Order: sequence, then C-alpha cells, then structure tokens
Amino acid sequence: MMDSSHPSPLPPPPRAITPRVRRRSWHERPVRVWLIVLVLVGSAAAFFTWVRVAETLRERAIIFRGEEVIATVTAIEGSTIPNRKEANVSGLRVVLSYQTAGGTEVRDAWGRLQPSEPPQIAVGDTIHVRIDPLKPENWTTRRTPEAGRPSCCSCGCWHRCWG
Repeated sequence: MMDSSHPSPLPPPPRAITPRVRRRSWHERPVRVWLIVLVLVGSAAAFFTWVRVAETLRERAIIFRGEEVIATVTAIEGSTIPNRKEANVSGLRVVLSYQTAGGTEVRDAWGRLQPSEPPQIAVGDTIHVRIDPLKPENWTTRRTPEAGRPSCCSCGCWHRCWG
C-alpha cells in the first residue's frame, strides 16, 4: 500500500503524450512565442497577397472594360523639362493629363509606364492609355494582361524566381 502524501514516481523517458500533456504544451512560453510569430507572418503574407491580387484584378478590369484616351505626359520621374527624351527601360514614373470621353479633364494622374512601351518618351509627348471609367485617375498602357505571370506572388519577384 502506497502513502497518498507522496505522488507516484514518473515513468522513465520517453513518456507517453497524454491528452493533458498535449493541451498543456501549447501554453509553454516558447510555443506561444512561435505561435504569435506564425500568426503575424501569416497575416502579413495574406495581406500582401490580397493587395497584389486586387491590383491585378483592377488592372485587368481597366484593360478589358476601360476606355482608350490620348494622354499628354506632364512629368517624367519628377522632371518637367520638355522635349528631353528618356529611355523607358525600367518603367518610368510619369504624370499624365487627359480628357475622358465624358468631357472630364484629369490632371496629375501619376503611375508607371510599362517598360519599353514606348521605348523613349519626353515631357509633352502623347501616348495612348486605357482609363477606368469609374475612377479616371487610374490608367494603364497595357493592351493585354501580362500572360504567365501570377501577379498574386506577394513578393512581386516572379520574374526573378521563375522566369
């Protein structure tokens, strides 16, 4: 007969993982830290993926349902010097002005040109863009969606990783 004041000795290792042990292990400090890190990293990855998917869907809508207008370049990479040609090799930041089919004039609509569309550009040049009829300040120079590139790659490095 055992004395009830002394607990029974633990069995030798390895010990069985009982339901009670499994539940209690989630409350240990190192496990909680990694669980919090997992939630934070997962949330950040989900957010950036959602942003990229939304951006891609918005651009596809402009390509397929947008109206085509002729826009005038008013600034390139912050410079407003007229007739200075810039090579468009990496997608220049530009500011455009244009008039919609409904007569609304849009000034200072900024965005990025697609690389090599057109190959050279200067302030004062005109280019064809497609605009969103509901938000005329949103535009793109693309005529077709980028094929084979899942733009939902949250890091935006698809061309470096897979292409």
